[in-house]
Amino acid sequence: MFSHGRELTSALHEIIRKPLSSFVTISLIGISIGLPSIFVILGENFLSRLDRIDQSAKINIFLDESVLVAEGLALSKEIQSQPEVSMVRFISSEEAIKEFQKQTDLSEILFTLGQNPLPHVIEVVPVSFDSIDVAILVSSLKDRDGVESAATNLKWLERLYGVFSIIKSISIVFVVTFFIGLILVVAHTIGVAIQNKADEIELMFLLGATKSFIRRPFIYLGFWHGLGGGLFANIITQVSFFPLAAGVESLAQSYQSGFSFDRGGSEMFFLILLIGVFLGTTGAFLGLSKKMGEINPTRRGYSYK
Repeated sequence: MFSHGRELTSALHEIIRKPLSSFVTISLIGISIGLPSIFVILGENFLSRLDRIDQSAKINIFLDESVLVAEGLALSKEIQSQPEVSMVRFISSEEAIKEFQKQTDLSEILFTLGQNPLPHVIEVVPVSFDSIDVAILVSSLKDRDGVESAATNLKWLERLYGVFSIIKSISIVFVVTFFIGLILVVAHTIGVAIQNKADEIELMFLLGATKSFIRRPFIYLGFWHGLGGGLFANIITQVSFFPLAAGVESLAQSYQSGFSFDRGGSEMFFLILLIGVFLGTTGAFLGLSKKMGEINPTRRGYSYK
């Protein structure tokens, strides 16, 4: 345990002794993790907002004129029992006309008709807002007795989800490309460090040192690069969100909304650190596997186990 701590400290001192090259590597790691993290946090805020928008997305079922209130309520309970349905609200024709009068200035026209032209309506909030799931649910609701027609206001939401799906796919490609590049950067950095200590490593081999003992300092070097890159990524992420969050919250207040921008919190902070450490050590292993095979003390007439 003591030797591990000493080598971990020694790897940190190695980074401090070369501040410029270390800063370049750490900043590249930070940028490679920070940019995707910004996209992820923006996506999470977007999805949380969609969850609220979903509550206004409904399927409206218009009942036949012959359907009584009691029959409409019974039908509402049947629909509520379906696993595909999240929430149901029955609106009688009397309630519908009252809401219409409150929301419009055309109430006088209704009185000239002599009778209430509005039917009973059942508002249905589906569990899934996937276009296929919604279409199947609407089709099944239309086939029920007493239903005149069923309509949905989900088209705009489907398009919104479609746009988000495209952005999500692009983000995945973006993240994978950045992370592969990041691993190669760390592998190159570790490879250079190994090359600079080739003679020392050869001597250690000849003295009987195991491969795991020789590899350990370079793995810790990758660990420190990854940890530093994770910290740098957190700084980039939080600094980037200060003006953005202020603008979003100001816009939300102008619409009298209580929406507040979520910067990710401590969970995202530690996740970014963990990703940095993982990518740093993975790059170190890759660099070790390539360079250690090139170091061969037998060329000097020695052999080792």
